[in-house]
Amino acid sequence: MNADLQSSFPESRKVGELLRDRNMTVAVAESCTGGLLAAVLSAPEGASAYLVGGVVAYTEEMKELLLGVPHDLIRRHGVVSDAVARSLACSVRKRCESNLGVGITGFAGPTGGTEAAPLGTIFVALASTDQDSDAHVVRLLGSGSREQNREMAVRTALAMIEEEVQDA
Repeated sequence: MNADLQSSFPESRKVGELLRDRNMTVAVAESCTGGLLAAVLSAPEGASAYLVGGVVAYTEEMKELLLGVPHDLIRRHGVVSDAVARSLACSVRKRCESNLGVGITGFAGPTGGTEAAPLGTIFVALASTDQDSDAHVVRLLGSGSREQNREMAVRTALAMIEEEVQDA
């Protein structure tokens, strides 16, 4: 495992082992984390047993084009919203044919934010079905630096995956 990622995210090894032991797979759709979750999940040797793939869809257009997030959904709820996180998670799960899908969208900082989703707002969604309404979403409000906010989102996603896999 990459030494920096291993020391920063030691829980990733446990999550990978749980996924592998239960013969489960995960796919990720990331925005504000820019692929950090995929990097953390893929760092341990043998990660191909559980990490199917991922998409970094930073812009609204890429969320629509690559992951099929409906334009109207983004317009109604905003790109940083519970609804978009759910759509990202369900879509990447379905498109990658994985057991689990993770969707992350947010304003990590130091710029961005709206009245409805202030700077530091990040939504992390976990899907185990194709139904947006079934996805579990956590809303985070980071107050740290950009990197601290991104790391908080990845740690949350890892904890959500771990909980889901343990309950499976």
